[in-house]
Amino acid sequence: MGSWAPMSTAVANRRALAPLAIVTVAAFLFALLLILVRLQWAPLESVDHDAAAGLNRLVAGDAAVVGVIKAVTWLGSSGVLWTVTGTAAVGLAIRRRWRLAIYLLVAGAGVLTLDPVLKALVGRLRPVVAHPIAYGTGDSFPSGHALGSIVCYGAVLLVFLPAARGRWRTAFITVIVALVALIYAMLYRTRFGRSVRATMQDETAARLVGIDVNRVAALTFGIGVAVTAAGGMVFGATNAFNPNSGYDLISRLLAIIILGGLGSIGGALAASVFMLVVESLVTIWSPNWAVAVFYAALVVVLVVRPTGFFGRKEVRAQ
Repeated sequence: MGSWAPMSTAVANRRALAPLAIVTVAAFLFALLLILVRLQWAPLESVDHDAAAGLNRLVAGDAAVVGVIKAVTWLGSSGVLWTVTGTAAVGLAIRRRWRLAIYLLVAGAGVLTLDPVLKALVGRLRPVVAHPIAYGTGDSFPSGHALGSIVCYGAVLLVFLPAARGRWRTAFITVIVALVALIYAMLYRTRFGRSVRATMQDETAARLVGIDVNRVAALTFGIGVAVTAAGGMVFGATNAFNPNSGYDLISRLLAIIILGGLGSIGGALAASVFMLVVESLVTIWSPNWAVAVFYAALVVVLVVRPTGFFGRKEVRAQ
């Protein structure tokens, strides 16, 4: 037993250092990016200008998308960030949590100082695009909205998520249900949703009827990333997790999507409930077999119905 103690201590030390190592690497990469932008490295400038022009072409002609972008931008404005941070700090002060309140105020004040300093050091001018949808003054990198949102909202989440695991579970579940309903309404009740489904079914046919497939793909990717971030936040607030939790979650989510039927929201919901019930029943009998039965059920269902619960068999023209 004595030989196991040093080994377990070393493993624990490595796990404790992993977050620090990740943050250090991320900080190094960000610093390298700042230096390359400051030096006006030609390949990076070319990619920057092409990306700005491409994104402008994607969204400039769609009023709904522009409205969503402006709403998200408003959430990252200084007034909104200070309102959220100040309200949270006042709430903590009322509960006599002085250290947490000071932490939030210092984080907010740090953004106000860090943002103009970095912009002055980097000196990256705002890009010029063919169809501008908003106007701003001063330098543009790093983005004040992005930097402020990451710091302020991240600080608020770090402070309040540990206390929200049990008390706000119902609220978080409500948020998830609302997100699912919004995604369903978008896919089946809007013109953009019809474009997404047409592109999924046949990209060539979608191009022939006038759908901008590249624009649909880019917007769908952005929506997917946003929804994934929201789901990850809710999962972290309601469940225990560690740096290796992603591997198990990704495999389970992939199994649920395949079982429900590719492209079916209702199928994904039905498959998640089915898998949850099966795994819970097996856990009562033998927890060690819960994961194995999860994937065994997937194989059995796909043998009987290869398209999943709500998947449709592909029909090819003769």
